[in-house]
Amino acid sequence: MYFADTVAGKAFSKDPAVVRFKDKYWLYYSVPPFQGKNGKGWTIGVANSDNLVDWTKAGELHNTGEAEKNGFTAPGAIVLNDKVHLFYQTYGNEKNDSICHAWSDDGLNFTRDPSNPIFQPTGNWTSGRAIDADVIVFKDKLLL
Repeated sequence: MYFADTVAGKAFSKDPAVVRFKDKYWLYYSVPPFQGKNGKGWTIGVANSDNLVDWTKAGELHNTGEAEKNGFTAPGAIVLNDKVHLFYQTYGNEKNDSICHAWSDDGLNFTRDPSNPIFQPTGNWTSGRAIDADVIVFKDKLLL
């Protein structure tokens, strides 16, 4: 598998996550800021493939809501109940970066969780930042 997005002027597709959904492979990845971007900071790119070899860029997610205002990145993807769920981090908020959630019925257009951010570490045990989310199913529970 090889795919690199060139929208920022160089081949770059960081933090890839691939899922099989509705007879296609979907790739979600981090895209650095670029001139002409709709929104501020890092974003998440989307590509799809029928064979894991030939990829086509399908689009990008755009900043929505207060948590994403400075950017968002590092998607973790999982298919649950006929939807793609993304768990991703906010970016550019320094020690206040947190984990957010969104879901899609088609793999491209996502609805943000109204409770975003879904996880923001607080307390003495943490440096304050939550990054690089990934979710697995274990004993009928979702673990972050």
